[in-house]
Amino acid sequence: MEDKNITVTINTKRHTLAVSPNETLLRVIRDRIGLTGTKNGCGEGECGACMVIRNGKPVNACLIPAMACDGDEITTIEGLADGPDRLHPLQDAFISHGAVQCGFCTPGMLISAKALLDDYPNPPREQIRKALSGNLCRCTGYQKIVDAVSAAASGTVPSEKPEAVIGGDYPRRDAIEHVTGVSKFGADITHSRAAVGKILRSEYAHARIKHIDVSAAEELDGVLAVVTGADVPRGYFGVDIKDRLVFAREKVRYRGDEVAAVAAETEAIAQKALSLIRVDYEPLEPVFDVREAMADDAPVIHEQLMDYAAGFETEKQGNICTMAHVRLGDVEKGLADADLVLESTFRTQIQHQASIEPHAAMAEIDSHGRILITTTNQKPFAVRRYLSHAMQIPMINIRVNATKIGGGFGGKLEMIVEPYAVLLARKCGRPVKIVYTRAEEFLATTPRHPASFKIKSGVKKDGTITAMQAEFIYDTGAYSGNGPTTVTLCAQVIGGLYRIPNVRLDGYCVYTNKMNCGSMRGPSAPQTTFALESHIDDLARAIDMDTLDFRLKNLLEPGEKTAVGQTLVDMDFKKTVLAVADAMDWRAPITDENTGKGLACVYWLSGGWSTSVTVKINEDGSVSVVTAAVDMGTGYLYTSVIQIVAEALGLDPDDVHLVQGDTDQCGYDHGIGGSRGVFTVGKCAKMAAENALEALMAVAARKLKVSRERLESKNSWISVKSAPEKRVSFADISVERHILSGGPITGVSEYLPEMDSIEPGRVKGLSFPAFKGVTIGCHGVKAHVSSDTGEVKILKYVAAHDVGRAVNPLAAEGQIEGGVAMGLGFALSEELMIGRQGEVVNPSFRDYKLPTAMDVPEVESILVETPAAYGPHGAKGLGEPTMAPPAAAVGNAIRDALKLRMTETPMTAERILSALEEKKKAVPSGMP
Repeated sequence: MEDKNITVTINTKRHTLAVSPNETLLRVIRDRIGLTGTKNGCGEGECGACMVIRNGKPVNACLIPAMACDGDEITTIEGLADGPDRLHPLQDAFISHGAVQCGFCTPGMLISAKALLDDYPNPPREQIRKALSGNLCRCTGYQKIVDAVSAAASGTVPSEKPEAVIGGDYPRRDAIEHVTGVSKFGADITHSRAAVGKILRSEYAHARIKHIDVSAAEELDGVLAVVTGADVPRGYFGVDIKDRLVFAREKVRYRGDEVAAVAAETEAIAQKALSLIRVDYEPLEPVFDVREAMADDAPVIHEQLMDYAAGFETEKQGNICTMAHVRLGDVEKGLADADLVLESTFRTQIQHQASIEPHAAMAEIDSHGRILITTTNQKPFAVRRYLSHAMQIPMINIRVNATKIGGGFGGKLEMIVEPYAVLLARKCGRPVKIVYTRAEEFLATTPRHPASFKIKSGVKKDGTITAMQAEFIYDTGAYSGNGPTTVTLCAQVIGGLYRIPNVRLDGYCVYTNKMNCGSMRGPSAPQTTFALESHIDDLARAIDMDTLDFRLKNLLEPGEKTAVGQTLVDMDFKKTVLAVADAMDWRAPITDENTGKGLACVYWLSGGWSTSVTVKINEDGSVSVVTAAVDMGTGYLYTSVIQIVAEALGLDPDDVHLVQGDTDQCGYDHGIGGSRGVFTVGKCAKMAAENALEALMAVAARKLKVSRERLESKNSWISVKSAPEKRVSFADISVERHILSGGPITGVSEYLPEMDSIEPGRVKGLSFPAFKGVTIGCHGVKAHVSSDTGEVKILKYVAAHDVGRAVNPLAAEGQIEGGVAMGLGFALSEELMIGRQGEVVNPSFRDYKLPTAMDVPEVESILVETPAAYGPHGAKGLGEPTMAPPAAAVGNAIRDALKLRMTETPMTAERILSALEEKKKAVPSGMP
């Protein structure tokens, strides 16, 4: 079929162009017209990121052949606003209601909402949820999106500013970019000479590579470069253990391992070239089960394990790359002293971050041979370091620039796509861009570790826990990645909530022939919380004690120590739990059949690691905050950090300008993750602003002839407290410093938060001690469970988190709501399944079941404030622990409703029905 000329009107502008038979409307909009606000999240019409209005109806542009659009009228996100200076009411509502987080799904959401309101001007909330059910969002939990659409429909969009800076619901600074479609994510970055990069992946889960023949691919017209392991120095890289090469060389370790890469003029040519590369494999026996991998006779995945460099001391053996142990008291005696001993086993699945934005990177080489990588990554400086290790290049020759990130959740913490773009660009002498397909996202990135638990505890009849021993095994896949960190966190989470005098914990991080598992929102927390809090519930029930009272009796108090020996300060666990109990009306009996309630708690920490921030006072007195820190979608940089700087300087947050730089332009930042955004970057920004303020005050004190103590700063002026008319502006001071004496005013802060000490005699093999900013989350669920279908219907959901101090309550609520949605996916529907040959069975949004707007309940968020002395204004980390309790809380509600303990996630309807059948078989005929 030949190309065809079509005329299409896009945002009222007519375009006539020739399109090919395989061209979609999405490709025309993005690549031909250059309107990149319409996103490609899956290419299969499942995510809604590509939604546009076609002839008055919302459609997935990725499914529409361009040839079918002749004469059509199309509206994209760029055409939604009511003119260049006036946003559409929906766009205003999304900004003011906190409906924007990472922003990648926002254009599609707005288009679907616009189509809904065009047909139904005043829809109820359920109809809004139904209309948006074809649009996936991984960040928000949908609640604030529904709020925004409802507000726009009713014309009740708030416009007044918050009264307080700290504690004010300021909208995120970059929201306007997202709602108008101008934000640039990884795949939106273009270059006129950019080639297309593609990666050849292993067909086997475990095999030796005998030979690779790339000659046919190199000879194909339009191919610009082909690279393999032979083109790269043997440089190992990794997070905790350096056990990975850029390309598999002697052997492949999972079905998807990178073997070669191609750069070509077009995607079709690159794909054809991959098919021409011949790899001669010698298949080896794979191992997919983590316990089988621990056996003495298991196939060895890393023969060089003992030679790998590691950043901490740990035991290694066979396929076990990390062993972590905690010992406290005498467990055997504690169990012997108990009135009852209970043993439980639990298993959790692979959950994928499933960010709607896929991984993407573009690499180019400048005239000096330096590498510039533009990438959607949470840790630009870490990418620079990993590349330096892997390719044996000095860091000074590598520059990393982070784009907007369309959801990270830990999945964009590691080096994934970047080295292949770099190698191809160096070889072909042109920029090379690689964008992962949705199938590649599921196959070759770093999802959550599956885990198994054995927990045995003793308890007295009065509810006193006498001892606990637990074994936990984390399947880290083909490479260690963040596995050692995850096992360390698991030990801290298990031992962080309850008063247990005798503890034995044994954790293992184990290689298998699956994809490398890594960090995902709260590494270890959902798995551990599901196991621990299910077990805690069963302990309470076993002694006929209310599960709330059991927790209240055993929760740790300030001044007490966790199992690893961390002394708890600035916390009140009971306060958060009681807030949920009150909101749930916990003591009220439930009389409805098959309906139950459940609680679950999580212990968590606020991440540290190094960062640096500069606050500049410009010549006109305006203020710029300069940082290399990135924002993966939570908005902390665009809300809380700006508010913290504004408060320190006595300014309105609108008068503070954020400047984000790359690894060349700015000081070091570890990367965003570990719930460290406000807690660490925010504190560093506060210190930098205070340094700048002191420089301003010194000049003002001299000019006004008063002591520093008599001055105050407000609205870009420094005045005498007792005589406000005596004042000098930031601008006057800054001009004097710039031109006459002293030089520019910059407040600079470099900051590495201290760790909390633990007791070394209690632990062995942990990859780090303990972070400060201890926090707790507690969730409560009321649910009905159908004994006929196994369906779980959530009737009420309450989530309370100790945030220390809510710098921006609206943003904090958004983190809770989004975390609950992700946690419910972990609890009820999400599972990345691996087949018998190591293949991913469900590599698409069609079969990997993310919660939609119809699946996530309304969440009552409670912000508990127990300030942390170490955090800015008392703030603690929040992003990660919000998704940990849902699975346990739902599981405990199922147990209450059906007297059925679910021990494996996800707790799908099929699994619940199967468990009910097994329960029936276990009860002799005639028994109740």
